[in-house]
Parts: sequence; structure tokens; C-alpha cells
Amino acid sequence: MKNWKKKLVLFGCTLGLMAMVVSGCESESNTKKIDKKELEEESKEVLMSVGEESVSYEETFAYIYMLKKQYEPSMSGNIWDFQIEEGQTFGDYAKEQVIKEITQLKVIAQEANKQQIALDDDEKEEAKLNAIEFMKNVTDKEKEVYLLSEKTMTSIMEEHLLAQKMYDIATNEVDTTISDEEAKQITIQYLMVMTKGTDKNGNKVEMNQEERNAAKKKAKSLYKQAKDASSFYALAESNTDADSVDLTFGKNNMPADFGEQAFQLKKGQLSNLIQGENGFYILYCVDDNDEDATTAKKEEIIQKNQDKLFRKKYKKWSKQYEVTIGTKLWDKIQLGN
Repeated sequence: MKNWKKKLVLFGCTLGLMAMVVSGCESESNTKKIDKKELEEESKEVLMSVGEESVSYEETFAYIYMLKKQYEPSMSGNIWDFQIEEGQTFGDYAKEQVIKEITQLKVIAQEANKQQIALDDDEKEEAKLNAIEFMKNVTDKEKEVYLLSEKTMTSIMEEHLLAQKMYDIATNEVDTTISDEEAKQITIQYLMVMTKGTDKNGNKVEMNQEERNAAKKKAKSLYKQAKDASSFYALAESNTDADSVDLTFGKNNMPADFGEQAFQLKKGQLSNLIQGENGFYILYCVDDNDEDATTAKKEEIIQKNQDKLFRKKYKKWSKQYEVTIGTKLWDKIQLGN
């Protein structure tokens, strides 16, 4: 059930613009939601409102269309009717995510207006070109069914660009200086003779003393072979009980059984035979300072810090805006056939 939900958490990235913003506040929004039938009577064109911003049928259907185009080609059958939990289909859950994404965009747009932050002419032109490119792949039938137009898509593209701009401005104060020591990553190859756990074939392993002694004897034999092997990788791949041979990690996520020993190795060095909680290990150091992985880790740390700050700011912003949904109109929208 949870795996199905995870597939939709980042559906905002269908536009390639909002992945960070949506993932950064999807679970943090404290925006108050109220079902309000009067909304339906006020206008047949307005499906929901966020603060002072109204959300039209056309805009909502554009998001529904993008969602369907992203998931239906890669999923078999009618995925929207799939029951992910009692009383809730995948389609129901998807509609909730549409509401969340639209809410986030509207909150951010209104906050941008308060802070007098807007798109410049070049950014508006970029949004327009993105919309034109998007509409090239939309059929006449889809335009009719989903009420799609270049005008609606341009507005959506502008809001996504504005949200990204707000993210950049809101997180500009994050310290981007990360030390090499904090981010340092090493890459090793390792061979494991398991004595406890689940092996690469999914079999549960729990050895008695006699079996552990036999495993130790096997590990010692493999260690002798490793010393003379022309390719440690080939030896490990053929004999390991682990599900992989290559491993890259830093000091903040070291394997408990052999992380400390791995960090003591130099490039090209073979470890001693290591006995850990779950088995015996032989390590070969591929790189004691993987520069590419270290650079990637620095970027990951910065990104996490930016996301954390943005979530904090968004949480504060969202409390100022009431979300009103026309229940009858919203219930009429169905993702299934």
C-alpha cells in the first residue's frame, strides 16, 4: 500500500520544475481545508480556492491530465480503481495529491506577491515556450476532454517557475560550505561469508557454532585467494553472500560490521579478514577518497539543509491561507475510465 502512495509524492515533477518544492512541503503543509458547498453556487467555473486565489476547472483538469499521462502508459489495467486501503482507491489518493500540489503553488504564489517577488520578462517567456512545447503533444480530443489550452498551461508553467524562484530565494541563506571531511566518501569492493541475516537469494541464515566454524574456514580460504587474485571483484562476485560487491559510503552511514576498518584502508589495499556481527568480510579499497561521490554528497547535504529551511518557511506561510473545496464538483472528477 505504501509503495503505491510513494509513486505519487513527486508527481509535480511531470513539469520538471517543482520536484524540490513539492517534495519539500508535501507532508508539512498545515493549510486548513474546509468543504464549502456555497462555492459551487457562486461559480460553476471555480473548483477550489486557496486564500484569495481561485482555482478553475480548467487548471485542475490540466493537472489531472498530466497525472494520467505520466502513470497510465507505464501501468497495466485501470490503476485508478486499485484499492490501496479500505475505502480508498489509487485514484482517490491521486486526487488528494492534486489538491496538495495546487494548494502549495497557490500559497507560494501569494507569498511571493507579498514579498514583491515576480517573474521577469525572460522567465515569463520561458514559461510560455514551455507551454507551447507541452501543447504540441496534446491531441485535439485531449484538449476538448481536459479543457487544455496554451493560456492555461502558460499560467501553470509560470506558477511552477515562480515557486522554484521562491525556493531559491527562501533558501539563499543556507550555508553551502561543506568540508571535505564531513562529506568524504570512499568506495570499496567486499566479499561476505554470512553467518546471520538474509542472503542475496532471500534465504534466512542463522548458523549454529559448528556452521559458523565452517563459515570461518571458508572465509580464511577465500582470503588467501584474495591476496593472489588478479581481480578481487571477480572473486567477490562469485563467492559473496551479499547482494552486491561495490559499496560507496561516508562516516555518517558506515556499515556497522566493517565501516571503521574500511576507512583505514588506502587505495588498492586489501583488508585483514574481518569478523562482524553478521559474518566474515574481506574488503578491497577502490578509492579512499572518491571525489565524485564526495562532491555528490556535498550537494546532497546542501539540498537537505535547503529543503529543511524551506519546509519551515512554507509551514509558516501555509497557516495564513484557508483552502475551500467545492465538494460536489470535486467528487464529479474521476480518474478511472
